[in-house]
Amino acid sequence: MTRRSETAHGTGHGTAHGTGHETAHGTGHVDLVAVRRDGTAATGETTVVRLLSLLPAHWLCTPRSVGPDRITLRIALDEAVDPGAVRRAVAGALADRALDGWAEEPRGLGSGRVPGPGKEPRDPRNPREP
Repeated sequence: MTRRSETAHGTGHGTAHGTGHETAHGTGHVDLVAVRRDGTAATGETTVVRLLSLLPAHWLCTPRSVGPDRITLRIALDEAVDPGAVRRAVAGALADRALDGWAEEPRGLGSGRVPGPGKEPRDPRNPREP
């Protein structure tokens, strides 16, 4: 059985492009981050299965990280799958009742990394800050 994340080049092919890499030729990938907004919603482990089942079956999708409150899913782009198609399909999937309580994380929030307890995010404009 071939998993969605496997290609002729092996599992996770294309990860060297970097987060959200999109080119004019429609190759690369889009990283989707979904977060749980309602504590009574299903956890990420269940939600990732539901989300994958609602996306087109021919898409190459790789769960990059799955936690109880956050999912990162990498979706490969090609000539038939462009970033707009991904955004529309993901919006439609997240509107499904099976994914109530989950939403796409807004863009422009940096790397999406959360600092550890008692740590503030590093200011990249300050070279003296560790």
